[in-house]
Order: sequence, then C-alpha cells, then structure tokens
Amino acid sequence: TLTLGGHVSSEYDYLSLGGNASITRDFNRKNTTVGLSAAFSRDEISPEGGIPIPFAVMPLSGGTLPREGSSDTKTVIDLVLSLTQIVDRNTVAQFNYSFSRGTGYMTDPFKVLSVVEPEGSDNAGDPVEYVYEGRPDTRTKHALFGRARRFVLGNALDLSYRYFWDDWGINSHTVDLFYRQHLGGGHALEPHLRWYHQSEADFYRAFLVDGESLPANASADYRLAQFDAYTAGLQYYLPINRQINLTIAGEYYIQRG
Repeated sequence: TLTLGGHVSSEYDYLSLGGNASITRDFNRKNTTVGLSAAFSRDEISPEGGIPIPFAVMPLSGGTLPREGSSDTKTVIDLVLSLTQIVDRNTVAQFNYSFSRGTGYMTDPFKVLSVVEPEGSDNAGDPVEYVYEGRPDTRTKHALFGRARRFVLGNALDLSYRYFWDDWGINSHTVDLFYRQHLGGGHALEPHLRWYHQSEADFYRAFLVDGESLPANASADYRLAQFDAYTAGLQYYLPINRQINLTIAGEYYIQRG
C-alpha cells in the first residue's frame, strides 16, 4: 500500500510547506506488516518585528528592536520504520523507530531569558535585563516505540512505551495505558493513565547571571527543562442510536519539575 500526502499551512508570521509518503507491505497471510514513512517540510518564520539577535537585550517599550533580518527558514526530514505483528487471536503488537533531522532556524523568537544580579550583590537574583534566547541551528531526534493491544475478558487493554533521545541532551520516557471496559449495549468506560519524564537540554538555563560570559546557546523554555508529567482520564461511550454515538471525556494533567 502506497500513500502520498502534502500540506500547506499559512499564518501571518509562519509558512509551512511539505510532503510525505509511506509504503507498507503485508506478509505471513497479513499477520505481519512492515512500513516505511518519510516526510519533508520547509518552514519560513517571519515573527513580528523580525528575527531577534540571540542574547541581544530586549529593549524598553519604544526602543529599537535588535534584529538580524525579517525572516528565516528551517527544514525538517522525518523517517519512520514500523512493524506490526498479530501475535495471536487476542493480541497485536507494534514497534516503530523514528528519526528526525532539522536544520536552520530552531530558536523560538518569542522566548527571552532573565539576566539577574550575581550572588553576593546587594540585590542578588533581581533581574537586570532580558535577552533573547539562542538555540543550535540543527537538531537530530530518535525514538523507539512499542505498543501492545490485547483482548482481555471481553475488554481491550492498550499499553505503549516510548523512549526518545536527541543531540540537545534530552531523553524522555513515556508510558501510556488505556483499558476499555465494555458495559453492554454499546456502552463503555475507558480509563487512561499516562506518565512522562524528560531530562533537560544541555543548554537549558533558568536565567543568566550578570557579568558572566555568555554561553554559545541558552533557553529558559520550560519545555526544554527536566520535568515529570502525569495524566489521568476517563472516557464514556454513550450510544444514542444506530447512527449516533456520544463520547464524554475528561482528563487531569499535572506537571512537576
């Protein structure tokens, strides 16, 4: 099976163009499926006021903006290798390896860092000024993913695990669990639990200290920090008639770190 696709996404400060293709092949009387997917995108970033100069001081209201151009670009290539295997009448398993390579403008133009008074000063920790962040202009990401779905006593259990690592120093673990409890007549309850942990990027900094030399790259974006996240949810499937089903869901998410 061959699938081809493409996308065009346009906002006032962002343009993304891309294409993708995937091919899958069945073996072993369709009990085994292997696949290869590839995607390419080229994005143009045109933030309000232009591209900030990394570590330039954010001006006061009305000041001259330190910019190095009106726009910049980045390209991203993604590859995914997949294997799906029917293990027995009640179990199906899936395994993926994914690779991603991004080059170009990887910085968030809207993120800044606080520069604070050094330790030992009269106002230690107080902000002196704010500077724009700067990130590396390349990023390589890898991920291994495994998933098993099993029919258990008339219900469905779905368990997955994902390990991610990149050359920015981040690695993460994700465990996702769903259990669909059939109640009869099309009614069902599905609780959901998810745990996520990641380490911080090599260049993550909560702040910079006034008077110290600037690093090559730095960002205070909490998404690049070390943290744990927990999700708990419940979904209810309510059949209205043969053509209409109503799904009611609620989830609670908490992040620590």
